[in-house]
Amino acid sequence: MTCDAVETVSTHGMRDEKIDATTSTGVAARSIERAPPRRSRSTTDTSDPVRRASPAPRKPHRAPPTDDAPMSKPILYLLAGNGSAADWWDDALPQFRHYRPVPLELPGFGDHPEPPCEDLDAYAQALLDATEAGHAIVAVGVNALLVLHALQRRPGHFSRSVLLSPVGAFLWQRHLPKLMTPRPLRHAIHWLLSHHPALFARKFSHRTWTRAQYRRMGAGYARCRAFVPHWDLVRADTALNLLEWVTDRIELVWGDRDRLLGIRQAAAWSAILARADLTITLQAGWGHYPWIDAPAEFAAWLEAGDAGFVAHTKGGRLKLAAMAGLPVPPALSLNRADDPRLPGFLASQPDALWAIRSSSHGEDQADAANAGLHTTFLREPASQAPTRVAELLDGGLEEVVVQRFVTPVLSGIAFVRHLAVEIEWVEGHLEALADGHASPQRAILSRLGEPWQRGTFPTTRGLSARRLWDFLQQVLRVFHYVPGDVEWAWDGQQLWLLQYRPISSYGWHRHLTSA
Repeated sequence: MTCDAVETVSTHGMRDEKIDATTSTGVAARSIERAPPRRSRSTTDTSDPVRRASPAPRKPHRAPPTDDAPMSKPILYLLAGNGSAADWWDDALPQFRHYRPVPLELPGFGDHPEPPCEDLDAYAQALLDATEAGHAIVAVGVNALLVLHALQRRPGHFSRSVLLSPVGAFLWQRHLPKLMTPRPLRHAIHWLLSHHPALFARKFSHRTWTRAQYRRMGAGYARCRAFVPHWDLVRADTALNLLEWVTDRIELVWGDRDRLLGIRQAAAWSAILARADLTITLQAGWGHYPWIDAPAEFAAWLEAGDAGFVAHTKGGRLKLAAMAGLPVPPALSLNRADDPRLPGFLASQPDALWAIRSSSHGEDQADAANAGLHTTFLREPASQAPTRVAELLDGGLEEVVVQRFVTPVLSGIAFVRHLAVEIEWVEGHLEALADGHASPQRAILSRLGEPWQRGTFPTTRGLSARRLWDFLQQVLRVFHYVPGDVEWAWDGQQLWLLQYRPISSYGWHRHLTSA
């Protein structure tokens, strides 16, 4: 269970019988390994009543590799969230064919003999010490954050990093971390999770688990000495330090049935991991514990290697913004002209005109703005869209965005920060500027008041300064308050987001010019 696993307590029926084959609790002979524990900085919490009441630690499960799991197979490390134990993965272990799965227990978790670590740096080092370089890892929730801290310390350590519903975004705003601030309440929740895990059934999964699965989860919580102190380690001022410098390939995954942490956080993570080779997947039917809900499906998906869509492209950010609820014109990102999705997408809006835009991996990255490198086609009928897509892809682009064309009465760009926005705009579409038919107007709006403002944004075509400010600040919030370059359009009734890219260097500006 991750940091977010307890926000409400509800009851849910239990059944001993199996719901389907995917919820079987029969544990095959484990062909897993446990890395030997290493010494790490740690802290103890002798006041934890759950810890004192926990049963004596069991000996770690060990079994020699079987013929089904030869030593030649690549290792896949498995690391669940706060409160977890290695046996939480038991249902999934027999399902892997390509990987040799190795569940991990960090200090203070499960049967690991070391006490909990004293900070995230110590946990990141413990994770590095417990794993061999060059292998893959799957991590969940709050412990997915430890993988990122480990990669910040030692880039390239993991050959593949798959993170399920990571914890760390918006920590200062979320209700649960505030709720869990009092230690007595943490102890009480820990006791309930340990002794009555089925009370949280609806948070665990939309499926019904067997009694044995609930008992296994409760036993993991009971053995976890890190549960209570872990809440003090993962804070807004410690969780995300320097993660914008992680450059490894990262696969972020959310389930569309996850009731703990949803896909709306994906846009924030794209801004947090501004330099990572980042992909995003929204997995249909998955909850927060897909390896328990449907272990065979979970293992098959991992081994198929479907990495989702690329986040750090124009099309990727627009998709993330739409997932977070921002108003984005319908769009489809393509990397091949004969993509079977295109005809249906165009047919869904038969009267629309289309904008076909480049979405190169080399455009609009965290450290460079390379807008205008490729042609954009505007007001294209559906019949011409496939030809234009092919033209751009044949020119060497990795990705093209086909987006419904919005006819604006006002459009512009904005450099957006929490304290201020710098706006440039023109009447009509921005193409009027490129054609030399218009010059932009400029203004700086600030929440600090008049001395910090420059110029004004008069209400124009029904769009007020307050409405534009609120829209731009909403975009900023979705992308975790990382200052951004925003392209926007106003059609007389609706503000639309046409582009967002995070800006890591505050001295950088892009002005509207004919170039």
